[in-house]
Amino acid sequence: MELKRITRQLNWLKIYSIVNTAVLAGILVYLGLGGASNSGYKSLNNQDTLNISYIKAQRVDIIENDDKLAISLSNSQTSPNPTFDNIELKGVSNRNTPNIIFFDGEGDEVGGMAFSNSLNSEWQQGIRHLAFDGNHQDEVVTVSHFIKNDSISRTGFYIHQRPQIHILDALSEMGVSPNDSEDILANKISEFKKSNPKRFEEIWQLKSRVSIEKNEQDDAVINLYDGEGRVRMKLFVEKSGNAGIHFIGEDGGVVSKLK
Repeated sequence: MELKRITRQLNWLKIYSIVNTAVLAGILVYLGLGGASNSGYKSLNNQDTLNISYIKAQRVDIIENDDKLAISLSNSQTSPNPTFDNIELKGVSNRNTPNIIFFDGEGDEVGGMAFSNSLNSEWQQGIRHLAFDGNHQDEVVTVSHFIKNDSISRTGFYIHQRPQIHILDALSEMGVSPNDSEDILANKISEFKKSNPKRFEEIWQLKSRVSIEKNEQDDAVINLYDGEGRVRMKLFVEKSGNAGIHFIGEDGGVVSKLK
């Protein structure tokens, strides 16, 4: 009786194994041929593509054929660090926000989008930000929307002027190493600014050139700046309806007005 029972169990195990193998093979064939219209792999222009209806991830990278980043979609904790000439800058930017980062096909960052909401017991702030970087530099064109306490907001289009120096060369001159943490990097830049203010301005200082915005007072304003980042002409329509053009001197004072 014991021998018959063991033989019967072995036969069931054989059947179970054959059925599992057949099911697994069927799944693999199903995926290889494309399966349903919204799931599995299928061939497109002789390349394997995955067609699925839903993906859940903390970060998704679009890469070039050589594995360099093209676009990166990240949550607030997984964003890639800025990279220039294949050198990763670990402390250049604090990006504790969900974001989309753009690269130039060679691995250099060239802009991105960021979205955040911050809340504490006293105030609330939201940021919606789209930026395009200069060549081997930081932001030169931005479109932004900032909200504070649901009642104060600023929305605008901004053009900036950056120094004509590679960002890696500027950081190196200030004593910054690519492996420096954010705190160390910030301290080195701050110390350089104190000891070499003129040179700091030449190699690092952002200067505004054009801004078109709805400001915190709900006025519509166009500001035009000179090469030193000083506003020299302001066109505005206030919330009340008052409108005008102000021409501004180097010292910031209005030298003439048109209404």
